[in-house]
Amino acid sequence: MPVTNCNLLRKSVFLLLVFSISACDKGLAPPPPPPTISGNIYFKGTPKDSVQTLLVVLVEAKPPFLASYLLAGAVDGSILAASLSMTFHDTAYSIVVKPDTTYNYLAVAQKYGYDVTKDWHAVAFAHDEKDSALTFTLKPGEQKTGVDLIVNFDSLPRQPFIP
Repeated sequence: MPVTNCNLLRKSVFLLLVFSISACDKGLAPPPPPPTISGNIYFKGTPKDSVQTLLVVLVEAKPPFLASYLLAGAVDGSILAASLSMTFHDTAYSIVVKPDTTYNYLAVAQKYGYDVTKDWHAVAFAHDEKDSALTFTLKPGEQKTGVDLIVNFDSLPRQPFIP
C-alpha cells in the first residue's frame, strides 16, 4: 500500500509541476512599450493669419468634420494632440496612441483667431500620393516612424472642416 500512495504522490507532484511550468507565458517580462507615431515637421513660407497655437492632431473620425470637433475630441479622447513650438523651426514630434484604434487624420492644426471652436486651419496633413489622408492602426508596442509633415504657409492643404 505505501508504494501505491508514493507513486500517486509522485504523479501528482509531477503533474502539478508540468501544469505550473506550462501556465507561465513570459513570467515577469515587462509590457510592450505604448504604440507611437512619430516623424518630423518642416516649415516653409510665412503664416498668412496670426498663429496663436500649433498642434499636431491625430483624429479618429474621418474628415470632413466641424472645427469644434477638435475641442470636443480632445476632451473625450478621440483626438490626440501635441503642442508645437511657435518658432516655425523644423522639429520632431511623437504621439502615443491607443493600441488597436484606427486614426483617420494626422495633421498640423493652426488656431488663428479667438473662437476656439471655429478658428482653425489644417496647415499640413499626412497623405498618400493621391492626396488621401493616411490611416493608422497600431498594435501594442508598434512604432510608426518617419511620418513627416510639411507645413507650407504659402499653400495650405484642402481643409477637413465643414464650414
